[in-house]
Amino acid sequence: MTSHVQDQPTGQRDAEQPGVKVVGSEAGAAPGQDFTRLPDLASRSLGSSVVYANDELFAERENLIKPEAPSYSTYTFGHKGQVYDGWETRRRREPGFDYAIVRLGAPGVVRGVVVDTAFFKGNYPPEVSVEGTAVEGYPSPGELQDAEWVPLVPRSPAAGDTANSFAVDTDHPTPTPPGRRGSDAAH
Repeated sequence: MTSHVQDQPTGQRDAEQPGVKVVGSEAGAAPGQDFTRLPDLASRSLGSSVVYANDELFAERENLIKPEAPSYSTYTFGHKGQVYDGWETRRRREPGFDYAIVRLGAPGVVRGVVVDTAFFKGNYPPEVSVEGTAVEGYPSPGELQDAEWVPLVPRSPAAGDTANSFAVDTDHPTPTPPGRRGSDAAH
């Protein structure tokens, strides 16, 4: 399954999503249970990756699935400005939204998504949505964009400096790619 995390239109604000966890269970844990206790299907240790982001001006997309807790140090600057543990995009001045595609590293049923905006206090996305698709093999970002996506988290408010948790009450299992036990993607 592929998951697509979208930052909804924010006028002239910077769009940032410091971290994303897509949690579920190979056994398909029951809807409504505490999904934060389930395995993180977007974990780097399972082979997950961020295969595409439409903008990485300030901070790279791979920050979305870092396994360690986010951190912040004042006066730490890289070639793109202040160093953040999140995905940070440029200020949006035209209609649309920013998004990233996360290829999940294990098969399962998505039961919840956590969008962590730690340390983003005034420049976080005020709304997010998450979609998923199940595809075989390892399609290109273009092929993934053309796939049929289903809503997992509808457009929902998000708070800054918070682990925003969203339960997913749908049964969309992820496919198993050749040579592995499974793969997913979130958008």
